[in-house]
Amino acid sequence: MRGYFENDFVNIEYNENYTFIVLTWKTSPSSSDFRQGLHTLLLAMQHFKTGKVIVDATLLGVLSPEDQEWSVTSWANKAVRAGYSYQATIIPKDIFMKMPQQEARTHIGILTFAVFDSPEDAICWMEQATRSYQ
Repeated sequence: MRGYFENDFVNIEYNENYTFIVLTWKTSPSSSDFRQGLHTLLLAMQHFKTGKVIVDATLLGVLSPEDQEWSVTSWANKAVRAGYSYQATIIPKDIFMKMPQQEARTHIGILTFAVFDSPEDAICWMEQATRSYQ
């Protein structure tokens, strides 16, 4: 993994072998920190010319309704224009176990989205998606 950005609340790395980005939330961010983290992710997607992202949200915490709305509208529109195509999200195991399995893997427009409870499963899925993508 090649480091791209790190601060107190987020770490962003690039997997050169499979050309995907890994964003790890290190703590529950403030609203401005959350938006800064996603803005930096967008810059990383543009820099590395990839739309494939793994988000480790196990420490993300609960987002405000405003930040949720912003991330799926304003930020997502910019990300899709930048080529955003695959996302694997890692969530805490206790939340994953409560999730309906049909929601764990889905397509939202042009985005292929999957949810996992372990980094290993998310990476394996992304590597397979990358092979079929090329």
